Amino acid sequence: MTSASNTRHAVELLIGASVSAVLTIAAMIYAGRVMGPAQYADFSAALAVIYLATLALSPVLPSVARVAARYATNDRIAAVVTLRRSVMRIALIAVVIATTAAAIVVRPAAQWLRLASWTTLAWAVLAAIVYVLLSIDRGFLQGLFRFREYNMNTLIESVVRAGLIFALARIIPTASFAMMAWAAGTLIAQAMVSVSLARVIAQHAPELPEWNDLLGLLRPMVGLMIALAIFQNTDVIAVKRFMTAQEAGGYGAASALSRGFGVLFVPLYAMAGPMLTEAREKKRDVFAATLKLTFAYLGLVTVPLLIVTGFGPRLMTSLYGGGYAIAGGIIAPLSVVTVITYVALMLSQALLTIDDHRFVWMYIACAIAQVAGLAVAHESYRHILTVLYVCQGATLLFVTITFLHCRKRTRERVPSA
Repeated sequence: MTSASNTRHAVELLIGASVSAVLTIAAMIYAGRVMGPAQYADFSAALAVIYLATLALSPVLPSVARVAARYATNDRIAAVVTLRRSVMRIALIAVVIATTAAAIVVRPAAQWLRLASWTTLAWAVLAAIVYVLLSIDRGFLQGLFRFREYNMNTLIESVVRAGLIFALARIIPTASFAMMAWAAGTLIAQAMVSVSLARVIAQHAPELPEWNDLLGLLRPMVGLMIALAIFQNTDVIAVKRFMTAQEAGGYGAASALSRGFGVLFVPLYAMAGPMLTEAREKKRDVFAATLKLTFAYLGLVTVPLLIVTGFGPRLMTSLYGGGYAIAGGIIAPLSVVTVITYVALMLSQALLTIDDHRFVWMYIACAIAQVAGLAVAHESYRHILTVLYVCQGATLLFVTITFLHCRKRTRERVPSA
C-alpha cells in the first residue's frame, strides 16, 4: 500500500471506529441509567467475561492478518483462501467443545460472580464464542487489505447492538437483556463477514498455505493476548467479586468510559499488522512505521485525556446519574492505564514483525503479578489502581527498552550489509 492509501484507510477506520464507539458507549450509558448500579454491575462483570475470553482466544486475528498480508503482498490470494478454510474448520471444532463446557459451568460461575441471573452470563458466553469466529474472519479481511469491509462490519455490529438497547432497554431494564443485545450484534456481524469472504473464496482455486507461517506467529500471540485479557478485565471482575454492588456498578461505568480510549487505538491496530508485515516484505523500516502509529495514537488521546482529567466526576454524574458519583474520581486514572496498555501493545507490533518474541514473557509475568496483586489488594479503588499501574507500567517500560534496543541493533547492521 502507498502512504496515501495508508492515510486514507486510517482516516476511514478512525471515523468508523468513532461512530461505533459513540453508539456503543451511548447505549451502555443509557442502559446504566435505566438499570441502576446493581444491574449495571452484573452487566459490567459479564462484559469483562466477554473481553477476557475474546482477548485470550483471539491471537488468531492478528496472526492470520499478518500471514494473509504476507501472501497478499506476494499475490498468493489462493493460499489465503485455503488457510481460511483450514483455520475455520479447527475453530468450529473448538467452538463445539467450548459450548459444551460453558453449558456445564455457566450456572456455578454466575453464582460465584454474584449475578442476579445466570442468563446474563449465558448470553455473554454466547457472544464470546461467536466472536472467536468473527475475529478470525475479520483478521482475513485485514490481511487482504479489505479495510473498508472490515470497517462496515464493525459499524453494523455496533448499530444492531445499540439499536436494540435504545429501543427496548427501558421496557426490559435488566443486565440479561443488555447482554442479549450484545450477542445479537456479534451474530449478525459474523453472518455478514462470512458472506463477504465467500465472494473472495469463490474466485480462487485452493493453494496449500505454509502452516509454519501461522504457527510461528500463534505461539507468541497466544501469550500476548492472554496477558492483555488479564490486564484489561481482571480488575472489573475483582471489584464485582469483592466490593459492594454500588462500588462495582460505579467502577464498571468508569471502566466503560475509559475503554473509549481504545476507540482511537483499534483503527491503528487493525492496520498495524498488515502494514508492518508489508513493510518488512518490502525491506522498509518497521520501527519507523511503528513509531508513526504510536505517536498518532498519543496525539489522538491527548485532548480526551485532558477532558477526563478536568471533568471526570462531572462526566460520570452527567452521563450515568448521581448513583454513580462514587467512581467519578477514577475515570482519569483508569483512562491513563488504558493508554499505557495500548502504547505497549503498539510498540510490541514491531517486535512481532521482526520475530523477536522475548517481550511476551514480560507480559505474562506482569499479568500473573496483576492477578496476584488484585487477589491481595482489593479493599478500595486506590488499591486496585495501584496494582494496575505497577504491573502495566512495568510492561510498558520493558517493551520500550526492548523496542529501542532492537531498533538500535537493526540500524547498526544496515551499513555493513
